[in-house]
Amino acid sequence: MTIWIPDLSSYDGPKYLAIAQALEDDVRAGKLPPGARMPTHRELAFRLGVTVGTVTRAYGEAQRHNLIGGEVGRGTYVLEMQRPLSVYDVRSPEPSGVINLSMNRPAIGPEGDMLADTLRDIADSPNIKYLTEYQPANGMPHHRDAAAALLARLGFAVHGAAVILTNGAQHSMAGAAIALLGRGDVLLTERLTYPGLVGLAHSLGIKLLGVEIDAEGLIPDAFDAACRTSRAKAVYTLPTHHNPTTATMSRQRREDIIAVARRHGVIIIEDDVYGFQPSETPPPLAVIAPDQVCYVTSATKSIAPGLRVGVMVPPKKHKHAIGLGIQATGWMIPPLMGEVLTRWIQSGIAADLIHWHGEDARKRVVIAHDLLGGFDLTTQPEAMHVWLTLPDGLRPDAVVSAAIDRGVSVTPPGPFMAGKGPLPNAIRLCLGAAGPIERMVEGLHIVRDAIENPSAINFAMM
Repeated sequence: MTIWIPDLSSYDGPKYLAIAQALEDDVRAGKLPPGARMPTHRELAFRLGVTVGTVTRAYGEAQRHNLIGGEVGRGTYVLEMQRPLSVYDVRSPEPSGVINLSMNRPAIGPEGDMLADTLRDIADSPNIKYLTEYQPANGMPHHRDAAAALLARLGFAVHGAAVILTNGAQHSMAGAAIALLGRGDVLLTERLTYPGLVGLAHSLGIKLLGVEIDAEGLIPDAFDAACRTSRAKAVYTLPTHHNPTTATMSRQRREDIIAVARRHGVIIIEDDVYGFQPSETPPPLAVIAPDQVCYVTSATKSIAPGLRVGVMVPPKKHKHAIGLGIQATGWMIPPLMGEVLTRWIQSGIAADLIHWHGEDARKRVVIAHDLLGGFDLTTQPEAMHVWLTLPDGLRPDAVVSAAIDRGVSVTPPGPFMAGKGPLPNAIRLCLGAAGPIERMVEGLHIVRDAIENPSAINFAMM
């Protein structure tokens, strides 16, 4: 648990608003990193000399502004924050002085120059006016054709008509959940899973049930048992570069998971946002069993996060319902972003960027292995993150707090938990968000020092 005692002397107005504003200021400054566990209501009230009700109102205000979240049994923790950019300029959103090893995104590559060239070409197009108009909810036909061509890299043989374009993978997941599940229904997933899914399930009133995993992800026998006892309608899984453990399913494991899903009539929601990263990987679940799998990927991790274009290939029998779910939550993708991605796919720029980000990730993973040698480190050759199991005697919250005190943000295991259960004694380190490799190296040195020198860690936080 983080030791957080805000100085309220410079804040006017009611105490609960002062606490909420101080919390927001510390989140923006990087003093409270994503995943940091907040003090309990009673503990913070005692430290500040206010009532528990005041802290409850303050936390409620912070939660309303999406600064913090929480669940019974897990406590209250800091969420990822969207920082507003200037109206008039384009600038880096990085908090000053903080080395970001907590956000799972690729390093910035050559895509900025490529975007500038592409926008100039689009500006000269005689049909640019069509990019300012409403377009089909599933995406413009030539954009969907291009997406289908991109998926051919992974083994798909589909036409554009089978594709739905979305505003990123999170939008795809929301549309699938709305179409396939109702309030109170059970959705299975890995015991540790993408935090965005946890928030989505909570928002839609879906019961999330974690399934045990191993070095290849979902364990078939555990998945089978969960299907038998839970009456789940669907399972969400990250079969390639699982977040946070980087576990990747073999071909056999994928077939075993599909067999279990077929036996119980469970739809698989396959999140393959990292699928373009590995140079070699088994085919997606949806290529093996297109009638059983709702496939989700995006341009975010391997091309450019800012495009915000997701690609779905749902089973034919669910395509209409999922399309309605997508339309209800986002109507359509911005045609301009779809046009940029389409031109990049057709020109080969998308393939070049996928290669660039894969090679950059490979370099960073090698460096991480070198700098963190001796620790229990789990990753893959072209993964964007590593999963570091801490030595006995150190708890994740303590390391997270010690790291941020030294100017580095990392992620504890709490946000990844799908329901209740023991927290793994591990942290996730993201390798791309730090920016230049030299800055990542600096951050990893700091993390190693924080772990190896427990005397520098405040054990009151453990």
